[in-house]
Amino acid sequence: MLSDQMNLDPLDGLLSAAIEESTGRYAFYLAFLEHELVVIGTVSDESTLQLKYVEMEGQLVLPVYSSWHKFHSVYGSKYAYIKIPAYLLLDAVELNDPWVLNPGFVPSKMIIPEELQTLKDGTILDYCWEQLSEQDRKAMLEERLTEIPELSFQVLIKCLESYPSIRKAYVTRIYRPSASEQPFPLVGLELDDSDRETASALIASINAAVRELPQTDHAFEFVVLDDAVPLAKSMKAQLQPVYVRKTIEDIRSMFR
Repeated sequence: MLSDQMNLDPLDGLLSAAIEESTGRYAFYLAFLEHELVVIGTVSDESTLQLKYVEMEGQLVLPVYSSWHKFHSVYGSKYAYIKIPAYLLLDAVELNDPWVLNPGFVPSKMIIPEELQTLKDGTILDYCWEQLSEQDRKAMLEERLTEIPELSFQVLIKCLESYPSIRKAYVTRIYRPSASEQPFPLVGLELDDSDRETASALIASINAAVRELPQTDHAFEFVVLDDAVPLAKSMKAQLQPVYVRKTIEDIRSMFR
């Protein structure tokens, strides 16, 4: 029974795929950041973790397990443990020593300090995103898009229509480790070049306007699309815009 429960661990398949093929790394890292890990330790107060590092092959490492069943099969009731999402653990500890994911099991993975830091700041996701094929990028963006209710789109578009400097808007859902455990709707905006210098003020205004609109439970976040950012570039290349500004010429053409 215990082996059956451990075999249901979704990270195992993702890690195996990432080991076999570099295109599988993005999905693994994304899932890992959101996954609840089990580590040896206690909480001394509301903000301080007391964790136990162990020695493996001559160096101190932090063993982290992707399920309680795996943790218990190794340590039993010998140690107290903490369950914590990976992104919160990254914020809570110094990243001077490696972590080992699921030591004693196959597959397992050592995550070195440099790798941990890029997981914490999200840059590893940008790197791995670029390694995906165009087909995989499109599939992932569109899959996340379907999770947003149609009513939320309608509310969003109603708001965007009042900002004439917005040419197009694209929407997907994205996970940012430092912000939230759950993916959030991300709106990528194409602006007129003359308005890019005032983009921060524009985005602040849009955020305030969306929050005031009724009938939406989604807290959209907005970003000006920059082709230098891999995900932003992919949104423009792989997604159809949810909003396209109507110009005077567009309106006139309807009567020709």
